[in-house]
This record gives sequence, structure tokens and C-alpha cells, in this order.
Amino acid sequence: MSARIDAAIASSAITALALSIAGCSGSASRSASTEASLTSVTASAQARHLHKLFPGLHVRYGGVPGLAKAAPPASAALPGANDLLATSTAVLAATDLGVFRSTDGGATWRPVLTGVEAWSLTAAASGGYAAIGNLPGKLNVGPAVLATSADGVHWRVRKITAPRSVIPLGGGYRFAMSGIGPHATAIAVSDTTWAFYSSPALRSTDGGLTWTRIGRTLPRGGFNGVTFTDGGRVAFVTAPGRGPSASQRCSGAVYRSTDAGAAWSLLPSSCEPYPLTALQFRNARQGLAAGGLGYKEGGGLVVESTSDGGRTWSTILRIKTGNPAGTPAPVGIVRLDMVSAQDGWAIAGGCDGGQNGPCAGSVLVTTDGGHRWQGTSQAANSLTGLGASGQVALAGDDPITTMASTTDGGRTWTRQAPPRWISTTAFAGTGSSQVWATNLGDFLSSDAGSTWASADQLSTGRYANESWLAGRPGRLLGYSQSMDVVTSADGGQTFTTSRVPDGNSSDSLLAAALGTSGRAIAVTGGGDDCLSSAQVRRTEQLKPGWKPSSGASTLYTSDDGGAHWDSAGTALPFGVQLVSDAAADGSLVAIFDACDNLEISTDGGSRWHEEAISKDVFCTVSVLAPPAARGELWLTCQTGQSGFWVLHSADGGATWTAFWLPASAAANGMTLYGPGPSQAINPIGAFATEPGGAVMPAGGSLWRTTNGGRSWRQSWPGI
Repeated sequence: MSARIDAAIASSAITALALSIAGCSGSASRSASTEASLTSVTASAQARHLHKLFPGLHVRYGGVPGLAKAAPPASAALPGANDLLATSTAVLAATDLGVFRSTDGGATWRPVLTGVEAWSLTAAASGGYAAIGNLPGKLNVGPAVLATSADGVHWRVRKITAPRSVIPLGGGYRFAMSGIGPHATAIAVSDTTWAFYSSPALRSTDGGLTWTRIGRTLPRGGFNGVTFTDGGRVAFVTAPGRGPSASQRCSGAVYRSTDAGAAWSLLPSSCEPYPLTALQFRNARQGLAAGGLGYKEGGGLVVESTSDGGRTWSTILRIKTGNPAGTPAPVGIVRLDMVSAQDGWAIAGGCDGGQNGPCAGSVLVTTDGGHRWQGTSQAANSLTGLGASGQVALAGDDPITTMASTTDGGRTWTRQAPPRWISTTAFAGTGSSQVWATNLGDFLSSDAGSTWASADQLSTGRYANESWLAGRPGRLLGYSQSMDVVTSADGGQTFTTSRVPDGNSSDSLLAAALGTSGRAIAVTGGGDDCLSSAQVRRTEQLKPGWKPSSGASTLYTSDDGGAHWDSAGTALPFGVQLVSDAAADGSLVAIFDACDNLEISTDGGSRWHEEAISKDVFCTVSVLAPPAARGELWLTCQTGQSGFWVLHSADGGATWTAFWLPASAAANGMTLYGPGPSQAINPIGAFATEPGGAVMPAGGSLWRTTNGGRSWRQSWPGI
């Protein structure tokens, strides 16, 4: 698998995927010369190239298929947000596309400021609203800008100047303003949802246009929370500092200024052993400060409160490492939004040591003033509560371009994203049954993708790390590298757990597949890297005592979708790598061996035929075994070129027809790769639905063929 993944990462398909998710078509222009050269060569030259890539296949060149593109449906949804701010009449969202406004609780949005990559929003202490961000730039981000508005609808944008810092002012900063006039004071501090590294705190006395570093009354770094109270005359920030005694150092503390940020003093009672990374005053007297440690630092959660305008603070919650019963995971809070004295919301997580953002964290909810917090299933890097009831909130997840809303205190969430911003993270299925994982959640179809039903139970709770396969209607198989698998015969309403036999305690589940009839396969073993004798000797010299994997792999079968497995298994004549791609339907089985060759069996795994494939090609496979037919196979293969191949066989792999999808296909949303769990490369290809038919996911759309791959038509199903 490693060689094929390296080839995939090197491919420009990854760039094409990012552009297609963002609704861009720039990949087509960048690869126009490549596409022209490929489509202008003769069929015989293309065929010669084809046989170099697939030397073991009896394959003919079928040309470039026709693509019937469909425009995505119109949508007033929002693809995530960097910051959210609830006003008395609407909700404002700072996004990479500008500032948006919603008057219906986040159901629909309209732009009120475009041409700016907005990061942070604030309500000025004396009235009005402001946002900071950047103009688009050729590399990374452009010049920093400040946008101000008296009503949240009409905005004025001006460039701002600031000293150089680790994080340029704009994206990656939180800020607060006393007002939006030319003499207003503003304070900006670095944001832990953007980057772990901290930049100096900055101050402006001309309405946010010119910024300077705050003087010696504050430490040089570690700032995260900032707010104004008392009409803008009093300001607070969080930062490390010295404790009540000269020998005691605070990892986190609250600093107070009574002259709009010119001079600061540490409030001794706020000293905490953990960093404080969020700060909010609900009114002039009542406020909360919160923080903790990230996963890499061992974890920790702390919340402290004040009821006298910030002069004194008391710790109301401190969780050290570990996860006591009834508490959320002890990770520092990076966002706070209390909507009443008792009810409020927070985000725990953000960027950890060494990471660059934006980094989403888990949404938490409290109903007792911050003494206890309950985790929810939603991740976000922006958050706002709507109303004092504590039941309604909006959460923005900019990294995966979604917005989510809850009306029941965080127990359930409804996610949204414009269709062109929906991304596919995984897709699987055979025949009419399909399972589709997207940034909006998981979905199941029993009619080859015409309609979809929500199936978020597949990736929540104890099944969160499973990879899911769909077989006949209602049949599901979930698996990981563990020998334990999860099965369902009723579409995920109920689950049972079974165990694939393993002959060795070090064995892993290398591959699995599920067919239309409920027949399933599992391949176990220690994994194999297809190393030559010379490679083994060289590695043994570099790593004394190292031993290569045995390469011994065993095939197990199940006739009831994985609920029960044969106990003996079949020893395979080839090794299989960890997390290899496989497909099975009836007695037709296909799998990639450790040397990346395609192995095909038409008798359920007793006898195998090897089809050699070049090391420079990465492929996925799907099979369908119709009655009274030799079986159909689909290969979707990526090379180092800016396009990919789709190969179809209607005779069990005896002969193949190959179609080339050039760079324009990627511009139309078609691509072989999607972002998988933990940013892994997830192969996505053509999945057999019927004789001559297949479906291929592409972002939030599906491409279908009914004529063996000669032409494809795009559709946008509702999910």
C-alpha cells in the first residue's frame, strides 16, 4: 500500500480535489496543456501508454468518455465560519468569503461584506460591530484589514498597519474595541484556534487603523482572551505571569487595565496552573475565564469566575489529567459564550502544540454557570448561543466547511453546507446498496444513490473508528484493523459484533469486502511490504534485528454479512498489505496483493489469477456478480498525471476497456481521492451498481454511467 499511497500524494489529483471542494475550476487552467497533449495523441499511442501501466491486463483504449455536467443547486447555506456573533436582530459570521448575516437563526445567510477573508468579529463596547481579516493574497494571506459597521449590514473596509509578529494581524487574532469611531481603542491577542504559537498583544488608539505592541506591563506572549467592560474604559486580557509571591509563576492569569489598555496589572486571585485561553464578561460585573492544556501537554481544564467586575476571581472547576466520570475530556477551553448566568457554551480543543489552524474542537454546554460541562457530538472553531434559554446555538466548522445548529441544548445537531462545498470522505457499496460519508455526516442508500437517509449512528459512539461497507439492502459491515467487526442486517438500527478468526495474536485485519448477497470476506495476517531480497538485506544492515513481515495472509468468508465466519480460512498464495483494497460479490473476489497487482478469483478464493499493474499506478476495485454472467469489475486508477483511468470488464476480468478522464474531469468535481480520517488519503472510485452501470462520488455530487463507462452524467442528490 505504501508505494501506491506515495504515488497518490504526488499526484495533482489532491490539488484538484481541494479546488473542486472550494467550488473552483483553476485546476483545469493549470493543467490545460497536459490535457491537450493527452487528448491530441493518437489512439494507438494512448494504447501503448496504457499497456505500460497495466501490463497484465488484456486491455483496449476506449478514449475519453463524455461528461454531462450539472450545476449544483442554489443554496443560502454557509460553508463554515471562523467566528460567529449574535446581535439583537441577527447573527453575523466571519468567513473566508467575507462577512455574512442571518436573520433566521442561521438557516439562511446573505453576504454583507465580500472581498475579505474575515477571521474575528466583535461587538464594540459603545455600539457597532467590527471584523478583522485579510485581503486575498497570492501567497498565504494579503494585507490586514479592519471592517466596521454601525448596523451589521453596511460595512466600511480599511487597510491597517501593525508591527511584524509570529502571526500577522488579521487571521489568527481575537480582538475587542471600545467603539468604531476614529478615537476608539482596540486590543488584539493571538487566537489558539488558529495556531499554538503566540504573538505579542497589540493596541490601537485610532479606531483600529494603526497598531503597536503593548508595553512592559504585560508579558511578551501567551495572550488568548480579551474583552472591554464599563463602556470601553476597562479592559481585560489573559496571559501568563507571576503569582501572588515572587517565586510563584502563573501559567494563566487575568490582567486588568483601567485606562483602555495603556497600563496593566495582574489580578493575583486569577492565577492558575494552566493557561487561560478564553475570557467573557456577560455584564460589567459577571465574567468567566477558562483554559487548560491540550492533548499533547497531557490535558487539563480550568474555569474561574468573577462577580465584582474582575477585581477578584475564584476557581469553580479544575480537572487534571484523566477523564473523571461525568466530565468531558480534560482539554482546554478556547471559546466561551455564556448566554445567561447559568447557561452557556464553549469549545474545548483548538490547536495543539506544533499545529497550525484553524483547528476545530468539541462543543461543550453548561447549565450551572460553568461548574460542570457536558460534551456534545459537534466539532467547531466558532460558536454563538442564541437567546438566554441555553437551548439554541450555532457552531461553525471552517476546516470542514459546515455550519451546525441545535435547538435542544446540544443533544442533536443539524448540519448544513452549500452543495458545491460538500466533500466526500468515504464511499462504499455494491449493487443498489451504498454508504456515503461526507462533511455533513453519513448516509445510506438502497436504490443505487437515488435517495439517501441519514446514518450518523455509523460514526458516533463506539463505532466512530469503523470503516463501513454496504451490501444488500439493510446489510452493513463495519471493520478496522482489529479482528472484531460490527454487522447490521437492518440498515444500522441494531448491531452485532463478531470476531474474524486469527491464527496469531499479532495478526491484523488487512482487508474486508461485502457483496450484494450478503457474502463477506476478510483477509488477515501480519501484512507484507513486497520487499525484494536485496531490500531485505539492506534493511537488516540498517536495522539489526529487524525481520520482514512473513507475508502469509488468510482469507475468511461469511455467508451472513459478517455475523459468522468460517473457522478454517484459506491460505492465500500471495501477501497482502495493511489496509488493502478488496471487493467481493458472490464467488467473484478481487484484491490488491502486497506488490500492488490485482488478484482475481471466480470461485470464492480457492484459485487466483494475477493481473500485473505498474508500480506507478494506484487503483481501487469494485465487483458485481450478476446471475448467469461471468461478473463485472471496475478499476479506478490514478497515475502521476493530472487525470485518472476508469477500466471496466464485463467478463470477470478476462478483457478490459480503459477510459481516460483528463484534467477537465477534476475541474468538474471528479477525482479519485478524498480526505479520510486524520487527513489520510482515502481512495474513492467507481462502484458497480448494475450490469454496465457504476456510480462515482465527487464532492456533493454523483457521476453515473449505464454504458460501461463510455459516458457519465452528474447529479446532485439531496443529503
